[in-house]
Amino acid sequence: MELTIYVDEGCFGCDRARQMAGEIERSHDSLDVRVVDLSEIAVLPEAVIAVPAYLLDGRLVSLGNPYLSELSALIDRGLADEARLKDAEKT
Repeated sequence: MELTIYVDEGCFGCDRARQMAGEIERSHDSLDVRVVDLSEIAVLPEAVIAVPAYLLDGRLVSLGNPYLSELSALIDRGLADEARLKDAEKT
């Protein structure tokens, strides 16, 4: 799974988004966490209409900073679903 957080310089909540990225990365070691600065990309995903924007496997899960506990629970559910699919493929 991948969590991508879009940020921009001068954005009110983006410093907190960068901090949350580190916290999520430390607590979910199997998750790929990317922080993308808008100044470094040419094309935005269609869902990114404000920053910070959180996309989990390409799906928008939050515009603005979510509660860390809610984001973590969403990631945990996604990882559990992913593990169940892998187990089902083995049988």
